[in-house]
Amino acid sequence: MMRRILMMVLVAGGFFLAPGGLMADEESAQKLVEELNKDGTIRGDASAKAWKVLFDAYLAMSSPPQPVSSTFNQGSIWPGMSEWGDVSKWASSNSGMAEAIIRSADRTIIGLPYGAENVPNSYSEAGLSVDILIDGGQPVVEFNYFKALDTIAAFATAEIYRRFEIGDVDGALSLLNSKLFVLRMFCDRQFMEEKTHTFELLTESLANARDMYWTYMDQISPDQFREISLRQLPYLRPDRARLLIPEADRYVAEAIMEQVFDKETGDPIPDRFVEVFTRLQSEKEPLTRLGAAARWRAIAGRHASMDASKERLTLIYDDWWRRWRARDYGYIISLASEFEKANGMRYAAVLLSIENIQELFEIRNRLRVAVYGTAISAGLCGFHRRYGEYPVDQSISAQRLYGSEITRQIDKDPYNFLDKPEVLGPFHYRKIKNKTLLMVAGDRLWLEPGSALLYSVGSDEQDDRGEEHAELGDDADIILWPPIKALLRKNGVLE
Repeated sequence: MMRRILMMVLVAGGFFLAPGGLMADEESAQKLVEELNKDGTIRGDASAKAWKVLFDAYLAMSSPPQPVSSTFNQGSIWPGMSEWGDVSKWASSNSGMAEAIIRSADRTIIGLPYGAENVPNSYSEAGLSVDILIDGGQPVVEFNYFKALDTIAAFATAEIYRRFEIGDVDGALSLLNSKLFVLRMFCDRQFMEEKTHTFELLTESLANARDMYWTYMDQISPDQFREISLRQLPYLRPDRARLLIPEADRYVAEAIMEQVFDKETGDPIPDRFVEVFTRLQSEKEPLTRLGAAARWRAIAGRHASMDASKERLTLIYDDWWRRWRARDYGYIISLASEFEKANGMRYAAVLLSIENIQELFEIRNRLRVAVYGTAISAGLCGFHRRYGEYPVDQSISAQRLYGSEITRQIDKDPYNFLDKPEVLGPFHYRKIKNKTLLMVAGDRLWLEPGSALLYSVGSDEQDDRGEEHAELGDDADIILWPPIKALLRKNGVLE
């Protein structure tokens, strides 16, 4: 969607050149790219950046047995798959990519600049860039590097499993921890589309990690699990102060305003409103295309000025920042946002020019559940390896579980709000006493006595006793341990 918004911005800049002092296409695009590349996730010494290390190795890597897709990706790869032989050979033949991931984890930022002109030609030709171009009068912005990132994630998954399978536990854990940290660095990118993609990649990678802990628990030592639970995973820091909202979308909205308002009077330019927003609306809502031109011409006559629109944009983003950085309680989130309160006619251009990033709040919470829940899962594994069984519960086993295997600071379920403001409750945990039914997408799975059950109450904030696992958006608990993938495979539901 951001690609389409930027197309509208730059199309406006190209089709209307003289009136109002508008910039030409290339100048407008260059200004936007320069603004994006001022961010702290781009600037810095080359020695702190990981993008060249990763992408040099990617260019040298052989092609996977089949293209990474919705059916072949990091979520579908594991040693029991029918194509494992070919996948394992591909992984073993690309040691340079594994070494690059490990080296990249020692860097501070990814640092990939925006604009194809800011990366080597070999990178842009291979799609290792974020392109902001104008092609035959039709500007396009593409996050081309997603394909490479998905392929790197798939490779790392295959290589980690392969190392576990041959007994190279140290090598497997080193690559696993490095992969998670590299994906976490990608989560700091500036566009909502980038954050959504990388948040979900990291969340799925953490699900794979739990599957690996389950499958190879007897090979991983208690001290290795302790290192993971106390030091490696907590360092991913998906909290409000470290994982920030996307700002690039705001720059796009400001660029749109520069194209549709008269810079001298500050009033909307009707023809430009029609040109830009009719196309943008038809991209977002194709069924509303008919009559859109007339509607936007009418809106232009009643719309707020450029200064008022920019003030509203600032108000919306300030409100989102407050919500994003709010302490862990639900009061402010329950209030209507400035985006929702904005007058749909007076600020129509503002509302259509930006993505409603509130949906990213839920994706971030799922990532927080995955990070903290995976760290606690590693702690439970370490406890089991040390004492031969899972703890009875958090309180009875506190002296051996808390402090020794996990910290209380990470045992906070983002959906478990306590009565006391600004305090989150822990994840729910219990040791299974009797054979227990667990429903997953309609499939009936069974938990055996003596096993551990760790879960988040999920987005409905209701404790359903871990009786059903929630797919994204469902009202049910989020089961973290035992790993859902492992249970599905054990029951023959998943290959």
